[in-house]
Amino acid sequence: MDLLIVRHGRAMEQDEFAIENPGQDDSLRPLTEEGIRLMKKGAKALYNVFDPPNAIWTSGYQRARQTAEILSDLWVSAPLLEVKELEADRPLSEILDRLKKNKLESLVLVGHEPNLGLLASALLASDKSLSFVEFKKGAAAYIRFEHAQAREGSGSLKWLLQPSHMRRLAEAER
Repeated sequence: MDLLIVRHGRAMEQDEFAIENPGQDDSLRPLTEEGIRLMKKGAKALYNVFDPPNAIWTSGYQRARQTAEILSDLWVSAPLLEVKELEADRPLSEILDRLKKNKLESLVLVGHEPNLGLLASALLASDKSLSFVEFKKGAAAYIRFEHAQAREGSGSLKWLLQPSHMRRLAEAER
């Protein structure tokens, strides 16, 4: 199984969102215009280095959903599905359990830190308590599994691209 883990792009700051949108839930916080522009560049690089996935799973939070839609615009054959287990502050065990039941050969996950770093660390080394993989906003990691399911400690990190790396790759493709 091939797994691409993507952190949402640059979003409006929490404090700024709270001031401009009193009483609204943080799940509604969107990407900034700059975040959209940068994520589109990064998505072009991902499109060139990762084969089309069977599906894109995303957190339902607006910033993650917007990021997933940018990816979906390139990988048009991949259905986009909101997965509550990818929402911020959900227990790591929930997404690990869902991945164990997954039958797809290739999957993209779009979510939030620190959850994604913890997820990647658990998939690579079975450690659920410590994150040793950092996802900056818009970063992506490709983890491959020899078996059909993504299981703790059985993944191999093929690459980790921070946003600056993806932008350089996208510019090189021109």
